[in-house]
Amino acid sequence: MTFRSVLVASAADPAALRRALASAPDILTIADAEKLGDDALASLAGAAQRLWVRLAPLDDPNVEDQLAAVAGLRAEAVVLPAERPQDVEHLGARLAVHEADAGLADGFVRIVVTVENAGSLFEIHRLARASRRVSAIGWNGEALAQDLGADDDRELDGRWSDPLQTARALVLAAAADAGLPAIDSLFTDADPEALRRETERAARDGFAAKFAVTPEQAAIIGSAFGAKG
Repeated sequence: MTFRSVLVASAADPAALRRALASAPDILTIADAEKLGDDALASLAGAAQRLWVRLAPLDDPNVEDQLAAVAGLRAEAVVLPAERPQDVEHLGARLAVHEADAGLADGFVRIVVTVENAGSLFEIHRLARASRRVSAIGWNGEALAQDLGADDDRELDGRWSDPLQTARALVLAAAADAGLPAIDSLFTDADPEALRRETERAARDGFAAKFAVTPEQAAIIGSAFGAKG
């Protein structure tokens, strides 16, 4: 599973989803997949990009509809904000049911685990090895900062604050130990050069890819990781 840019687009924003489909990220991740209309489903069925679907936490009432969309789209993977290894195990069992209903082979859909809350920091190593379906591990600095109760997530020079730098390092180490690609956190500042510098640092440190929130970001990320190679 080789990739560099992972563009996240919400099905709740049709215009943003159309822009994402017209761009060229390595991976297009659909958030709020339960809101996909028939036109969007048809467009995604012919998408040039590899497709992932971001799931809500497993106790969210929208998860079953999201999993049905995963099977219907023949998505390569789901992105799960997991806190415990049991979450990953439970998701694997639910995916098997949806795969069977859609005529997909068992294990067709992979799981990308993301670290987004304090509890998951203590379980990263186990999360990375919780299922044979786990194919990558990433993190979300802004979500984690909010869960930690931080007043800010960045230092004045733009780098992550100390607690988040520690989380970033733990994610990278757990991924390397499990032989999985690590995905660096999204970047929400509007400065493209700051994004390029952060992506180059991520590539230097050992991350395989980075989440993007716009097609323009995805292009910068792809270029920065490509320069490493």
